[in-house]
Amino acid sequence: MILGVPEDASLLEIEAAYRERVAMRERGPGEGAATLAERSRLDEAFEFIRALRQRASGTPGAV
Repeated sequence: MILGVPEDASLLEIEAAYRERVAMRERGPGEGAATLAERSRLDEAFEFIRALRQRASGTPGAV
């Protein structure tokens, strides 16, 4: 589980989880430091899940 959101999470919950994970990874050196691969994986997961939710809700572009 990349973003740690339940299957029925709302777009707002998905975005909040994404922002939290990005912030956690970018806090600085050490365990929280983000590599480019990790950030790319988070970005891809967020965009994929968001696109699915938008299609399901019938509101393209809505966040």
